[in-house]
Amino acid sequence: MSVLYVVFRAFSYDLPYLELLCMQTMLQASVCFVPLPGASGAQELGFSMFFSSYFASGDVLYTAVLVWRFFTYYIVVILGALLVVADQIVWPPPSPEGGKLNQPPLRAACLPHTPCAGPAACKGVFVQKY
Repeated sequence: MSVLYVVFRAFSYDLPYLELLCMQTMLQASVCFVPLPGASGAQELGFSMFFSSYFASGDVLYTAVLVWRFFTYYIVVILGALLVVADQIVWPPPSPEGGKLNQPPLRAACLPHTPCAGPAACKGVFVQKY
């Protein structure tokens, strides 16, 4: 919630913190029922409507919307995507055969619940994991 205060300070607008916090809370409450991820579009439109009287020109307002939205939504999406990529690099998904990538599949001497005549008779049988 303090991102809005920092954005206003970055654009040299000095408004009381409590006033900005209340307006931000009203904006969040008014767009929380929009059935889109992150209330996309509604947040930006609401910000423009709520705070247009504070900004001198439309260009400054739209720049403030972009900066505010970047730090409240898009940075989380970007960091999440980077973490997913890093997770896939560090811990790759297992292969369909049950082992890790570039490793031979698991093998056992016999299938479960099957009588075995010795390891030579059941050689090459895959173990199934449930």
